[in-house]
Amino acid sequence: MPFQTASSALTSIKKAFDVVSENIAITKNNGVKPKSVTFLNTVSGRLNAGTYTPNTVSAVVTQNNNILGPLQEGTADTHLAFDSPKGYFAVTGNIVNIFDNVRYTRDGDFAPDAEGNLKNSAGYYLLGWKLDDNEAIPAGINTSVIESLEIINVTSVSGTFTPTTQLDVQVNLPADALTADTHTVNTRIIDSLGIAHNVLLTYTKTATALEWDLSLTSTDATVGGILQTSGANAAAAYTNMTIQFDTDGKLVSYNGVPAEVTPPTASIDWATTAAGNSALTLNFGTAGATDAIRIMGNQALTVKNDDNGRGFSTVDGTFISPEGDVFSVFRNSDKQKTFRVGVVNFNAPNQLEPQSGNTFTETGASGNYVLGKANDAGFARIVAGKLEGNPVNLAQELTRMIELQHLFAGNTRSIQTEDEMLKKLGQI
Repeated sequence: MPFQTASSALTSIKKAFDVVSENIAITKNNGVKPKSVTFLNTVSGRLNAGTYTPNTVSAVVTQNNNILGPLQEGTADTHLAFDSPKGYFAVTGNIVNIFDNVRYTRDGDFAPDAEGNLKNSAGYYLLGWKLDDNEAIPAGINTSVIESLEIINVTSVSGTFTPTTQLDVQVNLPADALTADTHTVNTRIIDSLGIAHNVLLTYTKTATALEWDLSLTSTDATVGGILQTSGANAAAAYTNMTIQFDTDGKLVSYNGVPAEVTPPTASIDWATTAAGNSALTLNFGTAGATDAIRIMGNQALTVKNDDNGRGFSTVDGTFISPEGDVFSVFRNSDKQKTFRVGVVNFNAPNQLEPQSGNTFTETGASGNYVLGKANDAGFARIVAGKLEGNPVNLAQELTRMIELQHLFAGNTRSIQTEDEMLKKLGQI
């Protein structure tokens, strides 16, 4: 049987050599791990009984999917990696019938295609849950099955805006102002349709000491009226709303009511547009505090003039959180959560079946997929802007190649020697 043993060894060595060659070739592949080879032998007979005979040698290839490759800087915000050896991205190669070609990969070099779908360089599309208007996975979705996922598209939102609900205005009014002196602050309001309007806050010195009036008006023809909606004069026009100060110039109250220490809320009627009325909270600072509206010195100053509204803006980029939340980032700095990346675990990832494009499919030995959310218990975090490199040790693989060459030469010589021995035996 020596000839059979050496012959099978040559076949096994060639198989091992191919694996080493593949390990070297995929050094730059993202999210792929080098394979290992173990040699096994079969025998017949019993050694102690004197009947032992070596039969064949086989090479068993083992994957090393349960190790983490080095994380490297990507070149896009949508490049993704895991912070653990556990976890796979669910992807599809079929943009029409997405569940006909589902694969699993750790190759996260995703980037938007012409339609905004996140696709990696192997042509596979990233899958995740599409979020509703409340930025949540819709109720009733079975998040444990792959069929709950969709192809992630980062341009699914065309634009956004934020209506104004609060004005933060801080002014200093001159302590030596004369009756009818004014100070005007021109501020901006975004209505419920995303349209910006100018609103004027006009402070007017009254004839009463330590007292000013405030009026909210607008030169915008769309404004039908501005009303007070809280306080002593609720339902009255937001004109001549009085502000009282103490002898230190600090804010005391509004509308002559000691208990009224915050400015009345306001409602703006957009008379000539389809926008709904805007309800506004006005923040002029805390009564008695130094950050509030004050009378001091002889200069009128606007210290702060902010509103929390943001005008209409288009998508400018994409941000992905460690939890796999996909945000569309707009030019006005708003962010909207649109998708959540699905993460898949396997009980025996080394038993996955390798496929083209740095992908895998599940097998009976790998166990069924377990679908979950990144950073939940048992699931890895996502690292955006990074890629998982290949942990192959190139020097070690080249050393193995040399060793295999020597083994191949040795077994070849063994076959040659046995052939010579058989020829001589045939000559006897």
